[in-house]
Amino acid sequence: TSAPARPPAPTPAMPVAPPRAWWQVGPLRDVGPDRLPAVALAAAGGLALMFGLLFFVWYAVDQGWLAPTLRVVLGGAIGVALMGVAWWLAPRHRSVAGALGGAGLGSWFASWLVARYVHGLVGHTETFAALALGAAACLVIAGHRRLRSMAFLAALAAYVTPQATGGAEHLHELM
Repeated sequence: TSAPARPPAPTPAMPVAPPRAWWQVGPLRDVGPDRLPAVALAAAGGLALMFGLLFFVWYAVDQGWLAPTLRVVLGGAIGVALMGVAWWLAPRHRSVAGALGGAGLGSWFASWLVARYVHGLVGHTETFAALALGAAACLVIAGHRRLRSMAFLAALAAYVTPQATGGAEHLHELM
Protein backbone atom coordinates (compact mmCIF):
# COMPACT_ATOMS: atom_id res chain seq x y z
CA THR A 1 0.00 0.00 0.00
CA SER A 2 1.24 3.41 -0.78
CA ALA A 3 0.72 6.49 1.35
CA PRO A 4 -1.65 9.16 0.05
CA ALA A 5 0.11 12.00 -1.79
CA ARG A 6 0.49 15.22 0.11
CA PRO A 7 -0.90 18.39 -1.42
CA PRO A 8 1.79 20.86 -2.45
CA ALA A 9 2.72 23.47 0.11
CA PRO A 10 1.11 26.84 -0.54
CA THR A 11 3.42 29.54 -1.83
CA PRO A 12 3.77 32.52 0.46
CA ALA A 13 1.99 35.65 -0.68
CA MET A 14 3.98 38.71 -1.69
CA PRO A 15 3.93 41.37 1.01
CA VAL A 16 1.66 44.25 0.09
CA ALA A 17 2.57 47.77 1.09
CA PRO A 18 -0.17 49.47 3.08
CA PRO A 19 -2.13 52.03 1.08
CA ARG A 20 -1.05 55.60 1.62
CA ALA A 21 -3.49 58.21 2.78
CA TRP A 22 -4.65 60.74 0.21
CA TRP A 23 -2.63 63.55 1.75
CA GLN A 24 0.64 61.60 1.55
CA VAL A 25 1.76 62.57 -1.94
CA GLY A 26 5.22 61.21 -2.64
CA PRO A 27 8.02 63.20 -4.26
CA LEU A 28 8.53 63.36 -8.00
CA ARG A 29 11.42 60.90 -7.79
CA ASP A 30 8.73 58.18 -7.84
CA VAL A 31 8.27 59.04 -11.51
CA GLY A 32 11.77 57.95 -12.45
CA PRO A 33 13.66 58.74 -15.63
CA ASP A 34 11.94 55.97 -17.59
CA ARG A 35 8.47 57.47 -16.94
CA LEU A 36 9.41 61.13 -17.33
CA PRO A 37 8.77 61.25 -21.12
CA ALA A 38 5.28 59.79 -20.61
CA VAL A 39 4.50 62.33 -17.90
CA ALA A 40 5.78 65.19 -20.07
CA LEU A 41 3.75 64.01 -23.06
CA ALA A 42 0.62 63.66 -20.93
CA ALA A 43 1.08 67.21 -19.60
CA ALA A 44 1.61 68.52 -23.12
CA GLY A 45 -1.48 66.66 -24.27
CA GLY A 46 -3.55 68.17 -21.48
CA LEU A 47 -2.37 71.66 -22.41
CA ALA A 48 -3.07 70.99 -26.08
CA LEU A 49 -6.57 69.77 -25.25
CA MET A 50 -7.28 72.83 -23.11
CA PHE A 51 -6.04 75.24 -25.81
CA GLY A 52 -7.86 73.29 -28.51
CA LEU A 53 -11.13 73.65 -26.62
CA LEU A 54 -10.41 77.32 -26.04
CA PHE A 55 -9.77 77.99 -29.73
CA PHE A 56 -12.80 75.94 -30.79
CA VAL A 57 -15.05 77.98 -28.52
CA TRP A 58 -13.40 81.16 -29.77
CA TYR A 59 -14.10 80.11 -33.37
CA ALA A 60 -17.68 79.17 -32.54
CA VAL A 61 -18.19 82.59 -30.96
CA ASP A 62 -16.77 84.35 -34.01
CA GLN A 63 -19.15 82.39 -36.22
CA GLY A 64 -22.13 83.24 -34.00
CA TRP A 65 -22.90 79.59 -33.22
CA LEU A 66 -23.18 80.01 -29.45
CA ALA A 67 -25.08 82.51 -27.31
CA PRO A 68 -23.12 83.89 -24.31
CA THR A 69 -24.99 81.85 -21.72
CA LEU A 70 -24.62 78.68 -23.75
CA ARG A 71 -20.88 79.30 -24.10
CA VAL A 72 -20.44 79.50 -20.37
CA VAL A 73 -22.60 76.47 -19.63
CA LEU A 74 -20.90 74.41 -22.31
CA GLY A 75 -17.42 75.34 -21.09
CA GLY A 76 -18.33 74.46 -17.51
CA ALA A 77 -19.90 71.17 -18.58
CA ILE A 78 -16.81 70.23 -20.58
CA GLY A 79 -14.68 71.02 -17.53
CA VAL A 80 -16.79 68.82 -15.27
CA ALA A 81 -16.77 66.04 -17.87
CA LEU A 82 -12.98 66.14 -18.16
CA MET A 83 -12.63 65.99 -14.37
CA GLY A 84 -14.99 62.99 -14.34
CA VAL A 85 -12.94 61.25 -17.03
CA ALA A 86 -9.83 61.95 -14.96
CA TRP A 87 -11.46 60.24 -11.96
CA TRP A 88 -12.40 57.22 -14.06
CA LEU A 89 -9.07 56.95 -15.89
CA ALA A 90 -6.75 57.47 -12.90
CA PRO A 91 -6.33 53.82 -11.81
CA ARG A 92 -5.04 52.82 -15.25
CA HIS A 93 -3.32 55.93 -16.66
CA ARG A 94 -2.34 58.31 -13.91
CA SER A 95 -0.38 60.76 -16.08
CA VAL A 96 -3.13 61.11 -18.65
CA ALA A 97 -5.76 61.43 -15.94
CA GLY A 98 -3.83 64.24 -14.27
CA ALA A 99 -3.53 66.09 -17.56
CA LEU A 100 -7.23 65.68 -18.34
CA GLY A 101 -8.17 66.83 -14.85
CA GLY A 102 -5.97 69.90 -15.24
CA ALA A 103 -7.56 70.68 -18.59
CA GLY A 104 -10.99 70.28 -17.00
CA LEU A 105 -10.05 72.69 -14.24
CA GLY A 106 -8.77 75.15 -16.85
CA SER A 107 -12.05 74.89 -18.76
CA TRP A 108 -14.06 75.41 -15.56
CA PHE A 109 -12.02 78.47 -14.61
CA ALA A 110 -12.15 79.95 -18.10
CA SER A 111 -15.93 79.53 -18.27
CA TRP A 112 -16.56 81.34 -15.00
CA LEU A 113 -14.04 84.09 -15.66
CA VAL A 114 -15.51 84.71 -19.13
CA ALA A 115 -19.00 84.73 -17.61
CA ARG A 116 -17.84 87.36 -15.11
CA TYR A 117 -15.51 89.63 -17.03
CA VAL A 118 -16.59 89.30 -20.66
CA HIS A 119 -20.35 88.83 -20.46
CA GLY A 120 -21.17 90.15 -16.98
CA LEU A 121 -23.48 87.19 -16.33
CA VAL A 122 -22.37 86.59 -12.72
CA GLY A 123 -21.05 88.69 -9.88
CA HIS A 124 -17.84 88.50 -7.89
CA THR A 125 -19.36 86.34 -5.16
CA GLU A 126 -20.72 83.72 -7.55
CA THR A 127 -17.46 83.65 -9.49
CA PHE A 128 -15.40 83.23 -6.32
CA ALA A 129 -17.68 80.43 -5.07
CA ALA A 130 -17.56 78.60 -8.40
CA LEU A 131 -13.78 78.86 -8.73
CA ALA A 132 -13.25 77.78 -5.13
CA LEU A 133 -15.63 74.84 -5.66
CA GLY A 134 -13.77 73.79 -8.83
CA ALA A 135 -10.38 73.97 -7.11
CA ALA A 136 -11.70 72.04 -4.10
CA ALA A 137 -13.26 69.36 -6.31
CA CYS A 138 -9.97 68.93 -8.17
CA LEU A 139 -8.06 68.68 -4.90
CA VAL A 140 -10.44 65.96 -3.71
CA ILE A 141 -10.17 64.03 -6.98
CA ALA A 142 -6.40 64.43 -7.05
CA GLY A 143 -6.12 63.33 -3.44
CA HIS A 144 -8.28 60.24 -3.78
CA ARG A 145 -6.70 59.19 -7.07
CA ARG A 146 -3.14 60.32 -6.18
CA LEU A 147 -2.78 62.60 -9.19
CA ARG A 148 0.18 64.85 -8.38
CA SER A 149 -0.04 67.09 -11.44
CA MET A 150 -3.74 67.67 -10.91
CA ALA A 151 -3.14 68.38 -7.21
CA PHE A 152 -0.50 70.95 -8.11
CA LEU A 153 -2.80 72.69 -10.61
CA ALA A 154 -5.70 72.65 -8.16
CA ALA A 155 -3.56 74.15 -5.40
CA LEU A 156 -2.36 76.83 -7.81
CA ALA A 157 -5.98 77.49 -8.85
CA ALA A 158 -7.03 77.80 -5.23
CA TYR A 159 -4.22 80.30 -4.69
CA VAL A 160 -5.19 82.53 -7.64
CA THR A 161 -8.94 82.38 -7.04
CA PRO A 162 -9.13 85.49 -4.82
CA GLN A 163 -6.98 87.51 -7.23
CA ALA A 164 -8.93 86.30 -10.28
CA THR A 165 -12.22 87.40 -8.75
CA GLY A 166 -11.19 90.90 -7.81
CA GLY A 167 -8.83 90.51 -4.88
CA ALA A 168 -9.15 92.52 -1.69
CA GLU A 169 -11.28 95.26 -3.25
CA HIS A 170 -14.28 92.89 -3.36
CA LEU A 171 -13.59 90.97 -0.16
CA HIS A 172 -16.52 92.61 1.61
CA GLU A 173 -18.90 91.04 -0.94
CA LEU A 174 -17.66 87.57 -0.02
CA MET A 175 -18.22 88.01 3.71
